[in-house]
Amino acid sequence: MTYRLRVVAVAAAVMASLAACHAGAISVGAPDGSAAPVTTGPTTSGQKAILAKLIAYDKTESPGPTKDYYWFNGAAHIAKGEMPDAGKAKFTYDGDGRSSIARATLTYALYAASKGSRQGSTLNPPGWPSSNPQVSSHSVLTGKTTHTYLWNRSHSIADSLLGALSYSSKANFTAGTKDQNVGADDNGGMRAAEEIAEKYWAGHPDSKVVIWYQTTPLYSGSNMIPSGSIVDELSSDGSIDKEIVVLNDEEGIAVNYSGSSA
Repeated sequence: MTYRLRVVAVAAAVMASLAACHAGAISVGAPDGSAAPVTTGPTTSGQKAILAKLIAYDKTESPGPTKDYYWFNGAAHIAKGEMPDAGKAKFTYDGDGRSSIARATLTYALYAASKGSRQGSTLNPPGWPSSNPQVSSHSVLTGKTTHTYLWNRSHSIADSLLGALSYSSKANFTAGTKDQNVGADDNGGMRAAEEIAEKYWAGHPDSKVVIWYQTTPLYSGSNMIPSGSIVDELSSDGSIDKEIVVLNDEEGIAVNYSGSSA
């Protein structure tokens, strides 16, 4: 590449980065090496303990203690200094190129703008499986059998909370089972965490309160698909202060988390 072409390429990359920042979303640690990646794997003793529980549930094809693919795990663990400005989001990849921590400072305006319809098209996350079989899964909670594709392109921070910004980076998506995405009764899994924020906004229209929202996918070893995720939510008025753990498995289905096949 000539010097002139190099300059043009660098300038284009800078302009693309600035455009993303201006739009309110930043991706860090991209697989192309354009930024330093965040640490690979769980980094605290608490995260390691949660991952061990998730793996145990995965091995027994269990929906977890609530039978709805999530459980509450005390107060939120959020460092406010690491959160983006109000109305903005930050998505990261880890050292293996996998979707990592997603952070957003949610506002009522974002919630209101996303109501009524989807604000974009889902993106294939890193590690998206090469096959996506149709499966039948029987729920202990509902007593119903569901016939569906195993894998969903699951938001770390939902369209209903973040609107168009939720589609701005592949790092905001992971491969998640149907029940990881919405639970056995359509109110569990990641939906259980999302509904906490949604219900707050519904009850506080035009509120100036922000909700710091952070999702951390947890991976076992070199797997490209997470065993589950931790969702932390903290509102600036203190009325929301929760950590939710979400399982990424399916009752009665042996799941392959390698990302090469399902």
